[in-house]
Amino acid sequence: MKTLIIIVALTVAFSFSSCHHEQAPEKIKAAFDQKYPDAEDVEWEMENGKWEAEFEVDEKEMEALFDQNGNWLETETEMEDEDLPATVNETLKSQFKDYEVEEVEYLESPDATGYEIELEGDNGDIEVLIGKDGSVLKQETEEDED
Repeated sequence: MKTLIIIVALTVAFSFSSCHHEQAPEKIKAAFDQKYPDAEDVEWEMENGKWEAEFEVDEKEMEALFDQNGNWLETETEMEDEDLPATVNETLKSQFKDYEVEEVEYLESPDATGYEIELEGDNGDIEVLIGKDGSVLKQETEEDED
């Protein structure tokens, strides 16, 4: 009997922990479907008052952010650092030579387009947004997530 109770308790706990994804309102899903009609494996989550969709297009992992009115705010596409353009690599070598690339995403938004790069260094971590031409569009210190 004890074993049965433990199995039931674990099953219930697992089902709650694996169901944290939410259903976005219809107007949010409609705006998403219009922008990404080929999206697959879409999962929605509310994040800081905005709707975030995690999905795939052509086997690329992507995240798109929409406001409560269905307005698209930004999209990030995961990529490998070896796929960065030469202009971006030159900026990394010249301005961030003391840092190691941790993560790279291609960022698109109404205000900016470029490569969002997380860098790790002995003096801390930073995140930079570098345009296709190699210009640094934004730079900020990363907060510890521990």
